[in-house]
Amino acid sequence: MILEKSAISPPNLASNEQAERQNIEYQNTCFRNAQHIAGLGGWNINLDNKTIVFSEETYRIFDIDPDDLHDIKKINERIHPQDRRITIQERARCQNQGQPLSIEYRVVHRNGSEHTIFERADTIYDSNGKPSSLCSTVEEVTARKQIEEELVKYRARLQDNFDAQATDLIEARDAALAAERAMSAFVANMSHEIRTPLHGILSFARFGIKKAATSNKEKLALYFEEIRDSGENLLSLLNNLLDLSKLKAGKLVYDIETCDLVTLTKSTLSEFRTLKEEQQLQILLTHSKPSILIDADPDKIKQIIRNLLSNAIKFSQAHSTIQVQVKLQNNNQAIVSVIDEGPGIPPDELDAIFQPFTQSSMTNTHAGGTGLGLAICKEIIELGHNGHITARNNEHSQGATFQFSLPAIT
Repeated sequence: MILEKSAISPPNLASNEQAERQNIEYQNTCFRNAQHIAGLGGWNINLDNKTIVFSEETYRIFDIDPDDLHDIKKINERIHPQDRRITIQERARCQNQGQPLSIEYRVVHRNGSEHTIFERADTIYDSNGKPSSLCSTVEEVTARKQIEEELVKYRARLQDNFDAQATDLIEARDAALAAERAMSAFVANMSHEIRTPLHGILSFARFGIKKAATSNKEKLALYFEEIRDSGENLLSLLNNLLDLSKLKAGKLVYDIETCDLVTLTKSTLSEFRTLKEEQQLQILLTHSKPSILIDADPDKIKQIIRNLLSNAIKFSQAHSTIQVQVKLQNNNQAIVSVIDEGPGIPPDELDAIFQPFTQSSMTNTHAGGTGLGLAICKEIIELGHNGHITARNNEHSQGATFQFSLPAIT
């Protein structure tokens, strides 16, 4: 058999080499594009000949022109001065000890803007286990860093809000518990306060019925006086409860008119003439002007003065003095002060005593009361008359001072 010469030509070596070069160039292009999209740069240091190859994205990350980047010193010059030393030290440790590097630092671009860089590096070994190169990758994480910082601030704000809300809840809980304790104490105290005059009314009524046929008129008159006094005390308690209820509901009616605060004070003090004699007290009235005019409900103002004076008498010892001062200040405020020589008020209770159902510990221990009078005074003065009421301990003497102020007519 005769075989014909084959028509197949030998391989075209030039075409294969060109295709290989194109393939390598295509892969390099893809690699460069991937680095650009990912924002990754880096370099490789040949540990034998100390040559360095930089990726193109490194130029952008460190804001360096490709023609100016010949060695690692150009990159180090871009590192923020506060971060430069530790960064160089960590790179040297990675290279000398073969330990992987993972570090974050700042770089400063030519326009002065700061950027945060995250660098990783590791040593590459040849087949004999000898270090051959140091490979580093760098990634700009400025945006991520800003987001992380914002998240930290946001978490801090959330924590602050949570702490504030928790504090508010704790305070609200404590206030509710305090109100519950105050209400319980008030109910117990009110029960006692109501029971006392009721007991007096019933007791003397029984005496009157039992002794009606045999007692003389003077004895019967004494029984009726005791019944009257107990009834008035009971009525005062009930009026206080009714007033507080109206105040809280905003239904208390004020009959405002122009009146003289000095005259109102004198009239109220005259009601205590018998009581001060019985308890051997001296009540002194002083006023800066003969007449101080205000627009107010006269009955309500007398109720305030009556309440403050009763409170002072309650805590005063025999032979002590109670001062009542009526003044007109330069800011056109009319001031009434009731100053006693009693035991004073515990400092931590100066504000609380004006709260409904709350009493000073001195009251609870020594003098009785319902814890309503001062609360009513505060509501009438501050809400009904645009005034102000305070309590304080006397600075240079024993006792306390209760004072209220009202706008004066000038």
